[in-house]
Amino acid sequence: MKPDKPLSPPATGKPSPAKPYDSLLDPLPLPDVSESDTDTAWGLWEASVEGVQKKPEADAPPDFEPTVPADLDKLFPKSNP
Repeated sequence: MKPDKPLSPPATGKPSPAKPYDSLLDPLPLPDVSESDTDTAWGLWEASVEGVQKKPEADAPPDFEPTVPADLDKLFPKSNP
């Protein structure tokens, strides 16, 4: 035999999707975050750069070429009045 009214869903503590979020009354939604301590993060970084070796400074190319003063007379010739 069928019940006269449909059974209501069990309460889960979460807002129902039919109810819109109200920023003034509803609590802030919290993201799912997994945090690690600094020792774990440092260990992961050390493991990632384990096989990398830094080149000596003598082998590195220079960052910039030597600078040369600009010849402004060629760019802006003086007009004779």
